[in-house]
Amino acid sequence: RLSSACGPTTTSRASVQGGYRHAAMGRALGARQWLISLLLLPALHSDAVDVRSDACAVDGTGVGPKVRIAYVTNTWWPKVDGAAITVMGHVHYFSTTGHPVLVVRPQYPVDSPVRLRATEAGTDSDPVPPSDRLTFLSYRMLGNRGGGFEPEMDASDLARVEAGLAAWAPDVVLVVDPDYFVLDTFRVPGLNSVRRLPQQPTMIACMTTFCIEAIRKMPEYWWLNYAPAHLLFLQGLATAYGQFDHIFVNGEQSAAYLKPLRVLHGGRWEPLPPARVVRSRGVPADFCTSVPAHECDAVPGVRLMRQRPPGALAFLYVGRLSYDKSVDELLRAFERARAGGRAAHAVLYLAGSGELEALIAAHVARIARGDRRGGEG
Repeated sequence: RLSSACGPTTTSRASVQGGYRHAAMGRALGARQWLISLLLLPALHSDAVDVRSDACAVDGTGVGPKVRIAYVTNTWWPKVDGAAITVMGHVHYFSTTGHPVLVVRPQYPVDSPVRLRATEAGTDSDPVPPSDRLTFLSYRMLGNRGGGFEPEMDASDLARVEAGLAAWAPDVVLVVDPDYFVLDTFRVPGLNSVRRLPQQPTMIACMTTFCIEAIRKMPEYWWLNYAPAHLLFLQGLATAYGQFDHIFVNGEQSAAYLKPLRVLHGGRWEPLPPARVVRSRGVPADFCTSVPAHECDAVPGVRLMRQRPPGALAFLYVGRLSYDKSVDELLRAFERARAGGRAAHAVLYLAGSGELEALIAAHVARIARGDRRGGEG
């Protein structure tokens, strides 16, 4: 196992794409423990952060141990969501601080609406391109699940991916939402192949969403609402997460969701590894005021909001239009509030794209018909 002895007090300015800043690391950590500590460190939104510590400096010129990191993800550009942005930020940081990184990522169909929306948003090129420290291994996505916004993984492509992952011989493997892989392919890339390596890597699972609970809302997965099927997939989720050495989640609710699950090990039912909560970094205090007014004025959505009737109460949602964000529940609640007179003059704006675009269009048409009957225009 790699280890490092840290030098004297150092000042480091370590940056992550998007304005995140990481603090310096603790003294004399082994490489794998060092990586885990890095992911758990709080990050600050700031233009510049001076980090003073009696530990190693973690930046492009620091003396921290270098770790071969394989990042297995179910989301990447051109899909833009919180998980993708987080993963791309991690990958950018790891690779620019000298760590060899292999990203196992999805390859979306050419005609995918995910690509179309990315082009419309002006993000038509990968913001994290390959480099001498960063390589990619892609697997195919197929089908039209979620209107094409949530295509399925091609299970027949994973054998090739796993062979490439094992040949790369990582020190650490991070897998984002392994339950998504289990849902589509009944396997998690790397769990079998890398476990056979002479030096087994440290395995880390990162839970970013309630996969099964979101999937249950999709019309094509109606059968998951029956108890036997739901329990079967919950056990699949437990089996997936139970194979990892560490589990990171983004909140106490996620940790509570995993806590009662059990997995079979050596003929005994055992709890999952304890889940560590990595809290959201939030946004800068000046997030809504730092953009110049003339740039805001040029955004079509801004112009639309400014055209709302005088005195109208505006609600704004920004994010993916998907079941796992409970946008369907938001629409139903808003429609009920308007029908009941509690929000007769309110306007709901949704900024984003995703599988619920058709559902939103149907709600808009229904509310418009109700407004015309009510004489509100």
